[in-house]
Amino acid sequence: MVPVDRLEDRTLFRYQSTTEDRRGVLAALVESDVTLLSATGTRVGWRLNVRGDQQRTIGDFDEACRAAAIQPTLRDIHASVGPRRTGIRR
Repeated sequence: MVPVDRLEDRTLFRYQSTTEDRRGVLAALVESDVTLLSATGTRVGWRLNVRGDQQRTIGDFDEACRAAAIQPTLRDIHASVGPRRTGIRR
């Protein structure tokens, strides 16, 4: 990882994957078709926020991680909200 920008106690990094990485979390992201919203690394590990268009997509991500010997912990799950309705009638 290469630092790109710093702001107070935060750093934005550019990450270039290696062949070995492509069998881990990055491969799980691609194979499951989830969208990576954010990733935060700490000394303890990583916290990823992902979104899937369908419930099965999140399950596919979990399975792909486990197949790569990564044991994810699901912290929160939220149902997607459909289009907002407005008070405008035609």
